[in-house]
Amino acid sequence: MGAASLAHAFGKPCLTTCPLHPDNPERTEAPCGLVLDGITRAGASCLDRTVYANAITAIMGAIADGDMDGMNGLLATELAAAVQQLHQMREAISNFGMICGAPVIDKKGRPVIDPDTGKPYMSDLKANPVIPHLIRLTESLGISFAEVLATPQSRQRARTEEETGDGLAKLMGAIMQRAQNGRAPRRPAIEGG
Repeated sequence: MGAASLAHAFGKPCLTTCPLHPDNPERTEAPCGLVLDGITRAGASCLDRTVYANAITAIMGAIADGDMDGMNGLLATELAAAVQQLHQMREAISNFGMICGAPVIDKKGRPVIDPDTGKPYMSDLKANPVIPHLIRLTESLGISFAEVLATPQSRQRARTEEETGDGLAKLMGAIMQRAQNGRAPRRPAIEGG
Protein backbone atom coordinates (compact mmCIF):
# COMPACT_ATOMS: atom_id res chain seq x y z
CA MET A 1 0.00 0.00 0.00
CA GLY A 2 1.51 3.33 -1.04
CA ALA A 3 1.77 6.39 1.17
CA ALA A 4 -1.00 8.21 -0.69
CA SER A 5 -3.49 5.35 -0.41
CA LEU A 6 -2.54 4.81 3.24
CA ALA A 7 -3.21 8.50 3.83
CA HIS A 8 -6.66 8.18 2.31
CA ALA A 9 -7.35 5.10 4.40
CA PHE A 10 -6.30 6.51 7.77
CA GLY A 11 -5.43 10.13 7.25
CA LYS A 12 -6.86 13.54 7.49
CA PRO A 13 -6.62 16.43 5.05
CA CYS A 14 -3.68 18.83 5.10
CA LEU A 15 -5.05 22.17 6.27
CA THR A 16 -3.59 25.67 6.31
CA THR A 17 -5.00 25.98 9.85
CA CYS A 18 -2.67 23.18 11.02
CA PRO A 19 -0.23 24.47 13.66
CA LEU A 20 2.63 23.16 11.50
CA HIS A 21 1.49 24.44 8.08
CA PRO A 22 3.84 27.08 6.63
CA ASP A 23 0.89 29.23 5.44
CA ASN A 24 -0.63 29.42 8.94
CA PRO A 25 0.12 32.94 10.27
CA GLU A 26 -0.46 31.75 13.85
CA ARG A 27 2.10 28.94 13.55
CA THR A 28 4.37 28.76 16.59
CA GLU A 29 6.27 25.57 15.71
CA ALA A 30 8.69 24.79 12.91
CA PRO A 31 6.93 24.53 9.53
CA CYS A 32 5.93 21.12 8.22
CA GLY A 33 8.74 19.67 6.14
CA LEU A 34 6.29 17.61 4.09
CA VAL A 35 4.65 20.80 2.78
CA LEU A 36 7.96 22.63 2.33
CA ASP A 37 9.36 19.70 0.32
CA GLY A 38 6.26 19.62 -1.90
CA ILE A 39 5.29 16.10 -0.84
CA THR A 40 1.83 17.29 0.21
CA ARG A 41 -0.14 20.53 0.09
CA ALA A 42 -3.25 22.10 1.59
CA GLY A 43 -6.29 20.08 0.53
CA ALA A 44 -4.29 16.90 -0.06
CA SER A 45 -3.73 14.23 2.59
CA CYS A 46 -1.74 15.06 5.71
CA LEU A 47 1.20 12.68 5.63
CA ASP A 48 2.32 13.31 9.20
CA ARG A 49 3.64 10.04 10.64
CA THR A 50 1.63 10.47 13.86
CA VAL A 51 -1.54 9.84 11.84
CA TYR A 52 -0.20 6.44 10.80
CA ALA A 53 1.31 5.68 14.19
CA ASN A 54 -2.03 6.29 15.92
CA ALA A 55 -3.95 4.25 13.33
CA ILE A 56 -1.53 1.31 13.46
CA THR A 57 -1.47 1.39 17.28
CA ALA A 58 -5.29 1.30 17.34
CA ILE A 59 -5.39 -1.62 14.89
CA MET A 60 -2.72 -3.57 16.76
CA GLY A 61 -4.51 -2.97 20.08
CA ALA A 62 -7.78 -4.21 18.61
CA ILE A 63 -6.13 -7.33 17.18
CA ALA A 64 -3.95 -8.21 20.17
CA ASP A 65 -6.12 -7.22 23.14
CA GLY A 66 -9.58 -6.72 21.70
CA ASP A 67 -9.25 -3.08 22.83
CA MET A 68 -11.57 -1.08 20.59
CA ASP A 69 -11.03 2.31 22.28
CA GLY A 70 -8.60 3.61 19.69
CA MET A 71 -10.60 2.08 16.85
CA ASN A 72 -13.61 4.36 17.35
CA GLY A 73 -11.92 7.29 15.63
CA LEU A 74 -10.59 5.07 12.86
CA LEU A 75 -14.01 3.48 12.28
CA ALA A 76 -15.65 6.92 12.30
CA THR A 77 -13.15 8.04 9.66
CA GLU A 78 -13.91 4.97 7.54
CA LEU A 79 -17.66 5.58 7.86
CA ALA A 80 -17.17 9.22 6.90
CA ALA A 81 -15.17 8.14 3.84
CA ALA A 82 -17.91 5.69 2.81
CA VAL A 83 -20.60 8.35 3.23
CA GLN A 84 -18.44 10.73 1.16
CA GLN A 85 -18.26 8.10 -1.61
CA LEU A 86 -22.04 7.75 -1.49
CA HIS A 87 -22.35 11.52 -1.80
CA GLN A 88 -19.99 11.61 -4.81
CA MET A 89 -21.92 8.81 -6.52
CA ARG A 90 -25.24 10.58 -5.97
CA GLU A 91 -23.70 13.80 -7.26
CA ALA A 92 -22.49 12.01 -10.42
CA ILE A 93 -25.96 10.58 -10.99
CA SER A 94 -27.46 14.02 -10.41
CA ASN A 95 -25.04 15.65 -12.88
CA PHE A 96 -25.31 13.07 -15.66
CA GLY A 97 -28.84 11.77 -15.02
CA MET A 98 -30.21 8.25 -14.82
CA ILE A 99 -29.68 7.68 -18.55
CA CYS A 100 -26.42 8.51 -20.34
CA GLY A 101 -26.17 8.86 -24.09
CA ALA A 102 -23.28 7.89 -26.34
CA PRO A 103 -22.85 10.53 -29.06
CA VAL A 104 -22.65 9.71 -32.77
CA ILE A 105 -19.02 10.10 -33.87
CA ASP A 106 -17.91 11.07 -37.39
CA LYS A 107 -14.93 9.61 -39.29
CA LYS A 108 -12.57 12.12 -37.67
CA GLY A 109 -13.66 11.12 -34.15
CA ARG A 110 -15.71 14.25 -33.46
CA PRO A 111 -19.32 14.17 -32.19
CA VAL A 112 -21.97 14.91 -34.83
CA ILE A 113 -23.86 18.05 -33.75
CA ASP A 114 -27.57 18.62 -34.37
CA PRO A 115 -27.78 22.02 -36.12
CA ASP A 116 -31.18 22.81 -34.55
CA THR A 117 -30.22 22.23 -30.91
CA GLY A 118 -26.44 22.54 -30.99
CA LYS A 119 -26.19 19.29 -29.02
CA PRO A 120 -24.64 16.03 -30.21
CA TYR A 121 -26.82 13.33 -31.75
CA MET A 122 -27.12 10.32 -29.46
CA SER A 123 -26.60 6.87 -30.94
CA ASP A 124 -27.19 4.81 -27.82
CA LEU A 125 -28.82 5.39 -24.45
CA LYS A 126 -27.70 3.40 -21.42
CA ALA A 127 -28.34 3.44 -17.71
CA ASN A 128 -25.83 5.52 -15.78
CA PRO A 129 -22.99 3.09 -14.90
CA VAL A 130 -22.66 4.61 -11.41
CA ILE A 131 -26.12 3.38 -10.33
CA PRO A 132 -25.19 -0.29 -9.73
CA HIS A 133 -22.13 0.79 -7.73
CA LEU A 134 -24.27 3.12 -5.61
CA ILE A 135 -26.77 0.32 -4.94
CA ARG A 136 -24.01 -2.17 -4.06
CA LEU A 137 -22.21 0.25 -1.71
CA THR A 138 -25.47 1.26 -0.02
CA GLU A 139 -26.39 -2.40 0.52
CA SER A 140 -22.93 -3.30 1.81
CA LEU A 141 -23.06 -0.44 4.32
CA GLY A 142 -26.57 -1.46 5.39
CA ILE A 143 -27.93 2.05 4.88
CA SER A 144 -31.46 2.50 3.60
CA PHE A 145 -33.07 5.73 2.46
CA ALA A 146 -35.74 5.35 5.14
CA GLU A 147 -33.07 5.06 7.86
CA VAL A 148 -31.31 8.18 6.64
CA LEU A 149 -34.54 10.17 6.75
CA ALA A 150 -35.75 8.66 10.01
CA THR A 151 -36.92 11.13 12.64
CA PRO A 152 -37.27 10.32 16.33
CA GLN A 153 -41.06 10.18 15.87
CA SER A 154 -40.86 7.75 12.94
CA ARG A 155 -38.35 5.59 14.84
CA GLN A 156 -40.76 5.40 17.81
CA ARG A 157 -43.63 4.54 15.46
CA ALA A 158 -41.55 1.76 13.87
CA ARG A 159 -40.61 0.44 17.32
CA THR A 160 -44.28 0.43 18.39
CA GLU A 161 -45.32 -1.32 15.16
CA GLU A 162 -42.60 -3.92 15.69
CA GLU A 163 -43.74 -4.55 19.27
CA THR A 164 -47.36 -4.82 18.11
CA GLY A 165 -46.32 -7.24 15.37
CA ASP A 166 -44.36 -9.33 17.91
CA GLY A 167 -47.38 -9.48 20.24
CA LEU A 168 -49.70 -10.48 17.40
CA ALA A 169 -47.23 -13.14 16.23
CA LYS A 170 -47.05 -14.60 19.77
CA LEU A 171 -50.85 -14.67 20.00
CA MET A 172 -51.18 -16.39 16.61
CA GLY A 173 -48.44 -18.85 17.58
CA ALA A 174 -50.27 -19.77 20.79
CA ILE A 175 -53.55 -20.30 18.90
CA MET A 176 -51.81 -22.48 16.29
CA GLN A 177 -50.08 -24.52 18.98
CA ARG A 178 -53.37 -25.21 20.76
CA ALA A 179 -55.00 -26.15 17.46
CA GLN A 180 -52.21 -28.62 16.69
CA ASN A 181 -52.57 -30.17 20.14
CA GLY A 182 -56.27 -30.78 19.42
CA ARG A 183 -57.52 -28.52 22.17
CA ALA A 184 -59.96 -25.75 21.66
CA PRO A 185 -59.14 -22.54 23.47
CA ARG A 186 -60.68 -22.50 26.95
CA ARG A 187 -63.68 -20.30 27.33
CA PRO A 188 -64.41 -18.53 30.56
CA ALA A 189 -67.33 -19.96 32.52
CA ILE A 190 -70.53 -17.97 32.27
CA GLU A 191 -71.78 -17.01 35.66
CA GLY A 192 -75.47 -17.45 36.44
CA GLY A 193 -76.11 -19.49 33.34
